Amino acid sequence: MRRLITPVTLVTAVVFLTPGHAIGYAIYSVSHYNDYNARIQAELQNSLQHPETSGLKEGLEPKNLIVIYAESLEQTYFDKELFGDVMPELRALREDALSFTDIQQYPGTSWTVAGIVSSQCGLPLISRTPANQILASFDDPFRDITCFAEFLKEQGYATFYMGGSSLEFAGKGTFLQKNGFDVTMGHEAYPDFFPQSGWGIYDAKLFEEDSNIRNSLAESQAPYLLTFLTLDTHHPYGHPSAECRTSAGMEKDILGAVSCSDQLIAKFIKDTLAGPEGENTVIAVVSDHLAMRNSATDTLKKGDRKLLFL
Repeated sequence: MRRLITPVTLVTAVVFLTPGHAIGYAIYSVSHYNDYNARIQAELQNSLQHPETSGLKEGLEPKNLIVIYAESLEQTYFDKELFGDVMPELRALREDALSFTDIQQYPGTSWTVAGIVSSQCGLPLISRTPANQILASFDDPFRDITCFAEFLKEQGYATFYMGGSSLEFAGKGTFLQKNGFDVTMGHEAYPDFFPQSGWGIYDAKLFEEDSNIRNSLAESQAPYLLTFLTLDTHHPYGHPSAECRTSAGMEKDILGAVSCSDQLIAKFIKDTLAGPEGENTVIAVVSDHLAMRNSATDTLKKGDRKLLFL
């Protein structure tokens, strides 16, 4: 494997320091950096697992799998004391779902492409390179690692990724294409007249397109992995789709976008489970990462912040 797992960059500010102070601070920084590097590397080695994979069990019918990476949609939003019932639809679905409630965010997984990589390949993105440039600097990242979509592809699955943002951003497209996804669709694939925010296609339209792909896949004989990434809950204020804006100014409050996303994700899940392939399909809703600084950060800090995974 190429050396992607390198120490986290330590940023030091030496503006207005005298030369003597700068040298002393630099020595401290290098020492602190090396200590941090050693600790992170040791923690990685202790936590890495090497499971034996032998394919699907003989005679077991493979289920379709849909993975919804929910942008910044962390479990903390379920806390009624902090937010009221801002996600009632997913809360109701969670009652009948397998829900993991103690998933913490590991270093090197705190932004979108890192969250996707770590969940697909089991490794964080830790490098001296700035976060969104790490994957973009490699032609074939993780070429010696069998990632999740690759494993399913080897078992005969058709593998699809769909997202409203550009595949070129942060090297996401290259990673997906080199690590198991047969079809990858980003902002570039959609018509210009599709409604879009500054980040890409609004989620309401994305879910509509995802539903069309899901229905087409259901007609084929092969099991499938359909993975997609939402956008409407991107910090700092969110970009709620027009289809579920219920009040003026809703787009200026991240909780409005959270409420909208709750409706859109839940509707997609219900429609899928009610369809002809519902009994043979597993749907996972996962945070790509914890919410970054947004209009609800002060309230989020009061909660027990964990990733969503149900």
